Amino acid sequence: SLAVASSYNPILFVAAAGLAFLFYRLECEDRVRGNQALLVALAGIGATLAVVMLEVLFARRDPSHVGQDSVGQFMFLASDPALQSFPSGIAATSIALAASYGTANPERARDAWALGVMLAVSPVIACVCFLSDALAGAALGFAISDACRRGFRSLGMPLTAPSEGSK
Repeated sequence: SLAVASSYNPILFVAAAGLAFLFYRLECEDRVRGNQALLVALAGIGATLAVVMLEVLFARRDPSHVGQDSVGQFMFLASDPALQSFPSGIAATSIALAASYGTANPERARDAWALGVMLAVSPVIACVCFLSDALAGAALGFAISDACRRGFRSLGMPLTAPSEGSK
């Protein structure tokens, strides 16, 4: 069923992102490119894990259950996958990946953001989450990506190559 499949998506995403990063990092001799790959992987994994925790804490039935009691109302500490639509995991992960990829590759940032926004609004269009779920997910994804970027900069891990004049 869709509910069962969606409960496995975070685990599959974290595993896939981790493997992709490891394969890239093993082949990457350029420190900046390795840091960029790590930034994107950490932002995506962080957003996914944050959503998994928040969906249990702030449970809400999605719009596909219209006509049932408690549609749109929050229930705290619920483990039923049918009650896990807030915040939107798709929105959080897609915006986290778009923001971090845009930071790592400024020349492709517009494309990354366009794809991220399209993916973030798709659950609203498909009526599987409320607009507030998608907005909260997008804000969460951006905040996690920004925290990762700030963390990299505070640790002195370069995300851009030094300019020719500074060599």
